[in-house]
Amino acid sequence: MQLQQLLSDSYLDEHWCMALDTIMNAEGDITQASVAVEKLAAVATHQTGIIIKIPAPHLSQQLATAAEEILGSIKTLKDHNWIFGTLMTIDEILSAKEENKIGEPMYQFEDDAAIAAEVQHQMAVEQGDIIEINSNEEEDLQPKAAPIAYSEIIQLCKKLEMACIS
Repeated sequence: MQLQQLLSDSYLDEHWCMALDTIMNAEGDITQASVAVEKLAAVATHQTGIIIKIPAPHLSQQLATAAEEILGSIKTLKDHNWIFGTLMTIDEILSAKEENKIGEPMYQFEDDAAIAAEVQHQMAVEQGDIIEINSNEEEDLQPKAAPIAYSEIIQLCKKLEMACIS
């Protein structure tokens, strides 16, 4: 009854009878009802051409209110001369090129084994079993010659000169 009230004109009994019968047949067993509904949901998501329409009047009102607030803020900015030129529409603001760019994901895995291996690696790093070194840090780990004082260079040159003369 509540489902009919919620969906009003969009409610069609033949679309919901199988799901409702499945839940009613579970007779209070939440686990059984949940498993049955999950099976129905899996079947429904693999069907092509299914369209689920759920009216959301309160959502459309919220969107309209948010749009009005955004336009009000934009007008205020324009009035304070903080925006120059033609004002963007709400659609232009929400579909800006910068908003569409997702970027490269940090991780891409081919299978579950690769995910498990990465998790184990990260845990080992956190526990200190593995020390990660960035390529920039590798250069810092290379042994560097200690700077030689000029007086030592002069003495080495004299020794080399003496060795060459003799």
